[in-house]
Parts: sequence; C-alpha cells; structure tokens
Amino acid sequence: MDSNAPELRDARVWTALDRLSGADLMESPGQYLHGTEDFDSWASEFDGGE
Repeated sequence: MDSNAPELRDARVWTALDRLSGADLMESPGQYLHGTEDFDSWASEFDGGE
C-alpha cells in the first residue's frame, strides 16, 4: 500500500484494515476468534449502518 494514497486518509479504511488484519486469529486449534456475526457487523459499520 502506498502511504500517500488518498484512500488511506479515510479513518474508516484504517479501521477496516485493522479489523481485517486480525480476522483469521484462532481462539484455539480449529476455532476462529471471529465469526460471521463479527464480519457482518464490521461490514455494516463500514457501510455506515452503525
């Protein structure tokens, strides 16, 4: 990513990137920390739903 890209000035983009960077964290072997409800909530927030 280019740090001078205009898209990166948007705080929503940084929040989304931060959340997505941990989207595949494991709670235990074979069990993810985040599930479908988390992803739906993040998408809704990014789209301005919250």
